[in-house]
Amino acid sequence: MPRRSERIIVLSAREEHMKRVTEIAHENALGQVLESEERQYGFLTADLNEEEYREYLQETDYFYVVEIDGRIEGFVLACESGIVRGDNEMSRLLSLAYPEAVLIRQVCVSRDRVSQGIGRLLYQRLFLTTGELAVVAVVVVEPLNGRSVGFHQKMGFSPIEELMSDGKRRVAFLRRPFDTRILLDQYKEALGLYCHEDTLRWEKLGYLFYVTTGLFAVLAFPLGSSEDPERKDELAVAVSLFGVLISIIFGASIRSGTDCMRRRLVSARRLEHHLLQAGGSAFLYDDQFNIDHRTGSFFSSLIGLSPVSMTTRLLGILPFVLAIGWAILALYLVVF
Repeated sequence: MPRRSERIIVLSAREEHMKRVTEIAHENALGQVLESEERQYGFLTADLNEEEYREYLQETDYFYVVEIDGRIEGFVLACESGIVRGDNEMSRLLSLAYPEAVLIRQVCVSRDRVSQGIGRLLYQRLFLTTGELAVVAVVVVEPLNGRSVGFHQKMGFSPIEELMSDGKRRVAFLRRPFDTRILLDQYKEALGLYCHEDTLRWEKLGYLFYVTTGLFAVLAFPLGSSEDPERKDELAVAVSLFGVLISIIFGASIRSGTDCMRRRLVSARRLEHHLLQAGGSAFLYDDQFNIDHRTGSFFSSLIGLSPVSMTTRLLGILPFVLAIGWAILALYLVVF
């Protein structure tokens, strides 16, 4: 990621930037990228020359570059659907289907700046300019440009249709403007459901302890009784087996609640990612600086678990440990 001391600026592209833009595009062109590097770096299928970039500069308002300490390290080129040149059949189809959309022609980052959040900065600036307009990006999937597919999905694009152009299969991705109010409502709901599921898990564990305590009290009665030993053992075994059953039921219920809680957390993270694009702050994670907020104790780091994941696993395991304990007790009573 860019060092915090580096000066990062997103600028509207200018004439003096075109030489460097052409260099970045050329080093990422499909013919220049080794097959083994395609997944790591991605690639561009159209290797435009400097003059073509200068022509686009005169035709579109959606041409931005990222400058880091005075050096251009990435760019995004997008156009209103009616003025996209090249790939004529594909452009014509998209223009007819989405006449008001902005079509992304190219987005590219210098090879030594890949995975540093530069592409996201470029798209955030682009989305501020496009406003209420839909944005369409076309990604080659034969050969698979996996980095580009993943990047566009992270940025809120959804696949809408497959296209064939120049003998290559492509997928068109669409991003519609987000209604921040709806996102906020859904985010609050997702977090509320997450907290509700977490509370339910602890309540279930509490109920399990209450039931277990009650069963131990019931178990103490026949074990401490001086009546018929055979009947006493049968009752103790029955209580132990009931303890096994109850523990398994609670364990399955807690595990189901944990799975549901994880799904709520994933939903909240996706919504937060979209809110980040609208200027929000990261609470669950920070994708740009690769912070996952899971720093735990020394013991946690030794076993590769965060405090949250440790608690979750222990919460799921504990009922089954109780079930094993009850089963051992029942077996002991039967054998001895």
